[in-house]
Amino acid sequence: MQLEGFLAVLAGVYFTLLGFGVVAPAKDPEYTKQWRKKFGTFMKISGPFMILFGFVKLLIGLLK
Repeated sequence: MQLEGFLAVLAGVYFTLLGFGVVAPAKDPEYTKQWRKKFGTFMKISGPFMILFGFVKLLIGLLK
């Protein structure tokens, strides 16, 4: 249970970094630009929610 929460937090951090352009999804700048245009907003929104979800799973795992 705690591993799932930790992995969700890590994935959420990665999604957020992808969405805000800190991490590039590919080395090709043109592909990165188009990818961010297509998925950037989704990653900016879903990343923080995934982090929150992971912390909730971690908290539930610690309380059991």
